[in-house]
Amino acid sequence: SEGQSGVSQTLAFCAVDAVSADLSTALGPIFYDNRESPARWRADSGYQQLFGQSGVGYALSGDGSTAVGKWLGTELRAFRWTQTPGLTLHPNLTPPAGATVKGSVAHQVRRDGSTIAGYTEVLTPDRFNRVPTVWRNGTPQALPIPPEANLAFTARLSADGQRIVGATAPDYVFGTEPVARMLFWDVANQ
Repeated sequence: SEGQSGVSQTLAFCAVDAVSADLSTALGPIFYDNRESPARWRADSGYQQLFGQSGVGYALSGDGSTAVGKWLGTELRAFRWTQTPGLTLHPNLTPPAGATVKGSVAHQVRRDGSTIAGYTEVLTPDRFNRVPTVWRNGTPQALPIPPEANLAFTARLSADGQRIVGATAPDYVFGTEPVARMLFWDVANQ
């Protein structure tokens, strides 16, 4: 392909970050113009760059038709990609009074591609928070975490999108060992 500088470049699919349930589709990064962008490979069609901007893909739906990750455009945003309509940037959580949202990341996707889960980075005057977040139909919902913790993330999403497992750790205090805690959310009942 030809980059913005007019110099011919080769796109390189460098790693596999996720695969579909039937192993027919892979998600990984390609590098071009000193940027990383997500791409998928399908046995029937080969390579496809998902969008022409910087980003990282983290997970694929069961059939490989939906990819999720983080978009690194003007801000850090969770994305969902499908062939049609293409790239969708999901809205961040509305921050509490006095806080600022720094961005969001999607790490997991429901098997049918309808629900994604990840986290939202929120900065308050006294601490940095990573709030576990689930997006249903593009609408963000914060998942509760224990009051002593501020860093949490989602690690796995059930096939039906109703249960999520993740982890959290309390603030690190010099000279102490931070203790991670497993977290389980039942989205319907929290």
